[in-house]
Amino acid sequence: MPVNKRMLIKKYTSHQVKNFTILKPEIDKGLSRLTYEIQHVGSTSLPELDSKSIIDIIIVYKTNRNLKK
Repeated sequence: MPVNKRMLIKKYTSHQVKNFTILKPEIDKGLSRLTYEIQHVGSTSLPELDSKSIIDIIIVYKTNRNLKK
């Protein structure tokens, strides 16, 4: 994203949670061999809170033994 682009705060819609629900299975496909947890975090994860339009996702690994070095 260009540095000079502005991020606008928008009114809450249920689309934010719905979009995470759509994205999560796609991430699951790419990480199928790992032990992990996918979490929806940030302002878009909180119902009724106005937020930016980008969904924040964090992937938590249960162990680092599955990661290539």
